[in-house]
Amino acid sequence: MVDRNKTLGFRFRHVKGPLFARQLGQCLIVEVVDENHCPYDCVYCPLGPTRNKSMTPREFAAIDQIKEEVKRKLHFKQQLDFVVLTGQGEPTLHQGLTNIAAWFEAHVHSRIALVTNGALLHAPHILHGVNRIDQVQLSFDAVDDETFQKIYRPHPEMRFDAHMRNLLVFRETFRHRLWLQVFLIRRVNLTPERLQKLARCIRQLCPDHVLLSIGPLPACPDYRNGISTEDRKALVRYISEATGVLTEFDDLHDGALLSPRQREAFALLERREFSLHMLAQNLSCTTAETRALLAPLLDAGAIHSRTVQNEPYYYLCHDWCRPSLKYQRIREEELPEIDFKL
Repeated sequence: MVDRNKTLGFRFRHVKGPLFARQLGQCLIVEVVDENHCPYDCVYCPLGPTRNKSMTPREFAAIDQIKEEVKRKLHFKQQLDFVVLTGQGEPTLHQGLTNIAAWFEAHVHSRIALVTNGALLHAPHILHGVNRIDQVQLSFDAVDDETFQKIYRPHPEMRFDAHMRNLLVFRETFRHRLWLQVFLIRRVNLTPERLQKLARCIRQLCPDHVLLSIGPLPACPDYRNGISTEDRKALVRYISEATGVLTEFDDLHDGALLSPRQREAFALLERREFSLHMLAQNLSCTTAETRALLAPLLDAGAIHSRTVQNEPYYYLCHDWCRPSLKYQRIREEELPEIDFKL
């Protein structure tokens, strides 16, 4: 079997894949920071403790080396959904990040995603070309300075208020898809008061999608951070209703993450109401398969159903619409009360 990360004597240092990612499909992973450099030392980071806590942009992976590796990978002629810019640290520390994105835009016919903690999204070297990136997946777990310090353990110069202001500067500039990835930790950011703060922050940032995560912490794997299935559903429903943003759990074991086909169904229902039969035809599925696809969207409160002459019809919940149409209204509304226990 051919090792695609080490082929014919050539060792790929920065480019991995293609790999399948549940959220993005078939991806080429490009690690632009190959050392453990990051402004944060997050408690849940799979890379372990940050060895080099830095806020200074510089060129980490050489751009010419990345180009050479990508050209060799493209010889496999495999269809890509995304090129994902990430790193063994924070990718926005690479001062040539948007130049790398521009090269991909010109030479690789696939969308570009950036996985980031957002610490430097406001920096000039990022803002200058950020709209070359099609999707930003932003870790957003802190809602005030106490949670910011506890979860991120940031560079001494960093505070939550400044971080939030910087993210809003980025959001004013960035015109493409923004996903928030929120890691919930009991008694830290998973409390009624802080969930309401989280909802306010989500309203301000206007994302297209929110992914919730909850699980063991690498630094203390015995820490019990799990919650019941009913509490998961209540959390999803609360964030969805409070913000108007499609929300789900990014979780392997409960199967909650929506598949590309489920997102396709959601996109169809954004246009108009569909009968079960017509929706199945558009999705090239049986009616039974279509019912199963729609179940998570119904559970999350994203869609509703009604019956007309014994035929189920599905339609988008009134509070769910494209971000550009809904944010001004929903940002002015009072937050709903939390009516479940944590």
